[in-house]
Amino acid sequence: MAYSFPDELKDEIRERVDILQVISESVRLRKSGSSFIGLCPFHKEKTPSFSVVPAKRIYYCFGCHEGGDIFKFLMKKENLSFPVVIEKLAIAAGIDLSRYERSSATTGVGFARLYEANSAAQAFFISALEKDARALEYLKGRGLTPAISHQFSLGYAPDAWTALYDHLKHGGFNDSELITAGLVRKGERPGCYDYFRNRVIFPIHDEQGRVVAFGGRVLSDEKPKYLNSPETPIYSKGRLLFNMHRVLRAPELPAVVLVEGYMDVVGLAQGGVANVVATLGTALTEPHIRKLSRVTKTLFLAYDPDEAGVRATMRSLELLESSGLVVRVLRLPDGLDPDELVLGRGKQAWDKVLDQAVEVEDFLFDHVVVPFDLSKLAQRREAFRELKKTYPFLPSPESRERFIRRVSDRLELGDDVVRSTFTTPRGRVLSDDVLTSKPKEAMERPSQSKERFLLACFLADPSLYERYAGKIVTDTLEDPKVRRVMELLPTLAPGPASLQDRLLDCTESEEEMKSFVAGLSVSFILPEESLDRAVRECLGLLHRDQLVRQRNQLMAKIRGSHEPA
Repeated sequence: MAYSFPDELKDEIRERVDILQVISESVRLRKSGSSFIGLCPFHKEKTPSFSVVPAKRIYYCFGCHEGGDIFKFLMKKENLSFPVVIEKLAIAAGIDLSRYERSSATTGVGFARLYEANSAAQAFFISALEKDARALEYLKGRGLTPAISHQFSLGYAPDAWTALYDHLKHGGFNDSELITAGLVRKGERPGCYDYFRNRVIFPIHDEQGRVVAFGGRVLSDEKPKYLNSPETPIYSKGRLLFNMHRVLRAPELPAVVLVEGYMDVVGLAQGGVANVVATLGTALTEPHIRKLSRVTKTLFLAYDPDEAGVRATMRSLELLESSGLVVRVLRLPDGLDPDELVLGRGKQAWDKVLDQAVEVEDFLFDHVVVPFDLSKLAQRREAFRELKKTYPFLPSPESRERFIRRVSDRLELGDDVVRSTFTTPRGRVLSDDVLTSKPKEAMERPSQSKERFLLACFLADPSLYERYAGKIVTDTLEDPKVRRVMELLPTLAPGPASLQDRLLDCTESEEEMKSFVAGLSVSFILPEESLDRAVRECLGLLHRDQLVRQRNQLMAKIRGSHEPA
């Protein structure tokens, strides 16, 4: 079914969704002037060349020249279609889609139908669990009682290719609805097959308590051990936390515990620990942190004590640096996971670990110095370098000061020496000169660079385009991309969106042009107070360049006419 989203919806999304927050979910960014920079997610690099400009709502990479708006970023990064990106962002922004929605744009499936399909699937999984002795025995072996299984609506996906598919088809759902809901996949032959097979099923809810997806733990030795639903128009793993809908309904909590998986949440709940949430097969994100900040002031990180868990803790601490949350890290004994600890040793053992939770600076210090022999000068020097790299990730001035004292004590250095070294600016990762340098192809020909500067001025202040458009002869422009944009500008429909946003919409199907438009806005330092004068000077220089080209062409013809035949 054909469907197109109106421009006013796209404009509303741009206004309400922060591009910086969305990109920060997958790219580590640092502030640099009015921009934020980081390693490009679209090509391999060691020096950051990827820039996000929140004020202009765009991103651009000076390395691979990939750029655009929030819609293009998600399409490229998550391999999603434009309509699905629109729907996901609208839902995340709390925009009422009922005034726009006829159906899900790419599939013809309405959101209500997706909720119904997931609800029907949940009922099927619960019923299947009651009939499968092996699945029940597995849960019993993990220490889970029938009561806790009922509380969390645990289920079972039968070890069959089409059990759920056949059941839901009989219940009136069609293939398109079930595929869009992430419950089945299209097979090579006619029909579909179940996404989950031979797995204990954990329903995943949104904050309103609606089932939007599932997680499955395999009963055999097959890989992957854990499997989550694919992302759908109603499910985004980077924005939801497992068990958050229950935590939101609880009285005000003094603290929330963040764990790695849903088995930890269920096991802790059975042991009497209710204030627990888990990420859904992804790293902690900015939207997760904002949700947690609304329900608590203190967050305990209780990731598994293996190498992967330590890495996850480190990544989370970096994101939590400026969250305003009081963060503590749990040290789980004897390599036990959270659910293993509380189910095997009881709630008292858990409470003891909670009481002994360490400050962020202590966890970071211990993690950094473990590989080093501090009795050897060379290794002390290397440990000091690594500790200095860690210092900026501490969440508060108080924790930084405690960290300095810890370093000075263990490395036998004076507080002042450590403090002065750690607080000496290291310089920006990407200097302003590099950040604002022109892309290589624009630097190859001076006239092309001026043409791009002129176009960047017009995007910054569209009134300048209206004032000086008559002085530009499009056919004389050397840069084909600038020429293409100049041809598009007079055709753009008026509207509340910025000139840049209307151009990005207009070039939706032209990936290279979309990146070019976004790149213009971050490739030049524009003199805000004298932009009009800069445009006039640039037009003068372009006119001079044109005269020089014409003179050179004329001289070449004259020389050619004097050459012997």
